[in-house]
Amino acid sequence: MLVGLAALGVEVVQADFDDLDSLITAFKGCYGVFGVTDYFDAFEREAQQGINIVDAAKAAGVKHMVLSAGAEADPPVLLLETKAKAAAYLRASGLPWTVFATSFYYGTLNLFDAFTRDPRTGGWRFYLPFPTDIPIPCVSPRDIGAYIVAAFTNPDEWIGKEMNIVNEYTTPREFAETFADVTCSYVETIEITREEFLAMRNQPFILQAWESFKWFIDQHDKNEPFYDVNLAKRLCPDNQSFRDFIKEHIEQSTEQPLAIQCHRTQERFSDNVVAS
Repeated sequence: MLVGLAALGVEVVQADFDDLDSLITAFKGCYGVFGVTDYFDAFEREAQQGINIVDAAKAAGVKHMVLSAGAEADPPVLLLETKAKAAAYLRASGLPWTVFATSFYYGTLNLFDAFTRDPRTGGWRFYLPFPTDIPIPCVSPRDIGAYIVAAFTNPDEWIGKEMNIVNEYTTPREFAETFADVTCSYVETIEITREEFLAMRNQPFILQAWESFKWFIDQHDKNEPFYDVNLAKRLCPDNQSFRDFIKEHIEQSTEQPLAIQCHRTQERFSDNVVAS
């Protein structure tokens, strides 16, 4: 990826989120900075890494800071709260800011091994530990750049604003039906009720996603969607649906660097889970 960017004339620099000076050096001369941190790499250090990005942008004289953040949920959601802390710091920093928040990437289904071959039928089985008919806010990684460019190229609209967007709300059943339709395959959907999901709270749960999934359900129950699909379509008219995502990746699976870190994440949270 870096080689490809350089070939396009992009100046590629290196910095360390834990090293403020390296970030300041990297940001010098930049009009804007889009900061993205990774909880599963940093864990509890993620909030400080986000703060470092903000401090470095301010020291370097950056004119527009866009930070990828999470919703400020109540009660707090583990996978969102470190990003939310950094976003709160940005808002109070005095920098011209935009806070960008999105949600469940289509490719995250790979982390859950949601689609697996069924040797009995030669078709597929779909299992996601989430209520089968409750929608999940979803986004394609392909479209993130378009959303961020919209913030940078329209500062009058986006400085001092929140950009909370997803491409669509899709239920697990719709994931399975769409996959079956696109691939012309039989897909058996393993049904999960709300009660079955709620009972999973104290069971081992990949990437501690139970809290995030419960927040999706709470938003659905309140009929107060946090993410705006209409805004997403306005900013990126050709944004990618799950159907189009499957068509693109039907033969080539999406890159999932986090998958190889699952064991590390589960180990990190081993004190908080109960064996089933």
